Amino acid sequence: MKRRTFLKAGGATALLAGVAPVPLLARTPIHNFDRYPFGDGPVVAGRLYQGPFSADDYPSWTVVMATTPSAEVVPNRGMGLITYVCDEVGPPHKDGESLAESLENLVKLPLGSKVYIRVNWKDVQQRPGRLDFCEHWKLTFEMARRYQKQVGFRVMMSNPDIPGPTLPDFLVPKIPMVKLGDWQGRTRYEPRYDDPAFQSAFRELVDLLSAEYDGHPDVEYVDTFMYGFWGEGHTWPFTTNPFPDPVTAEDTFVRMFQYQAERWKKTPMATNTQPDFS
Repeated sequence: MKRRTFLKAGGATALLAGVAPVPLLARTPIHNFDRYPFGDGPVVAGRLYQGPFSADDYPSWTVVMATTPSAEVVPNRGMGLITYVCDEVGPPHKDGESLAESLENLVKLPLGSKVYIRVNWKDVQQRPGRLDFCEHWKLTFEMARRYQKQVGFRVMMSNPDIPGPTLPDFLVPKIPMVKLGDWQGRTRYEPRYDDPAFQSAFRELVDLLSAEYDGHPDVEYVDTFMYGFWGEGHTWPFTTNPFPDPVTAEDTFVRMFQYQAERWKKTPMATNTQPDFS
C-alpha cells in the first residue's frame, strides 16, 4: 500500500460522504530511533571481507580501532583520510603564497589520500548551457593528478557564509528568493528550489557535470547537491525554509536527489542525510 495514494483516496471518500477532508501536510513526527527493532535487513550476497570484527559487532566509527594496522597509506576507493582543500569561505590563502602554492601544499600532504572541494554554483557555471570552472577548481584537479589522488566534490546551491548570491548571475533575476532571517549580522535568503526556472537550471547543471565527470578517473565520488545551506538539505539554524508547504519541500528534495542518482551512473555518489526541522 502506498501511503500517499491511500491518504488521497481516503480524502476523496470523505468528500463523497459529505465530510470535509483534513488537508495533507506531509508532516511526519520525529521518530524515536532508540532501541527501534529494525530487523535483520536483506541478505547481502558477495559481501567483501569486513575485517576482524566479532560476530556481534558491526563496522562503525570503531572501525579505525579494529582494522588491521598498516605502516603504509592505503589509497583504495572509499578508504583513507580526505584533505578538504576548499570550503564554504573559498580556497586557502596564505601571505606570500600564490593560490597554486597554497593548494599544492594541501594536496601533497601525505596523510591525506583523497582531495575534497566544495564550491558555489557560480564557481562552475557563468552562462547557460556550458561549464566555466573557477581557478581553484582547475588547480585542485591539476594538483590531484600531480600527486595521484582522486577528488570528491560538491556544488552548493546555497552558501550562507558568503555575501551575495551563490547562484550564477544569469540565474539570479529569474529565481524568487525567500527571506529566512538574520544570522551572524547578515540577512539570509534562500531560492525557491521548487520554482520551474530553478529546477530547469539545476537539471542542466547536473547534466553538464555528469557529462564531464561521470566515470572520470580523477573523481572518487560526487557529493550530492541538495537544497539548503551548503547543499546539506537544511536551513539550520532557522526553523523556517523557502518552501510554501511540507509536501512541496519533500517532493522537491526527493526529486533533486533522484535526478542526480539517475545521471551519475559510473561515479559513486555520497549524500548528506541531514535534513532537520526544516
